[in-house]
Amino acid sequence: MDEKEAFETMRNLGLFACPLNNGDWLVGRASYIYSFFITDDHYQDEHVEIAPTLIEAIEKWIENHT
Repeated sequence: MDEKEAFETMRNLGLFACPLNNGDWLVGRASYIYSFFITDDHYQDEHVEIAPTLIEAIEKWIENHT
């Protein structure tokens, strides 16, 4: 998946993404953002996926949530 495909996939699946302080990327369903607490440890959160790159995080989310 290239960058263009990644953004298209995010749009089509209704995903949000944000970079973390350590350089990882967090990806989840946009509807989940209302339940998202910024101070929580999201590495154990079953509603999001975290990976070193945005594309890896999107691919991981697709693999585990579709």
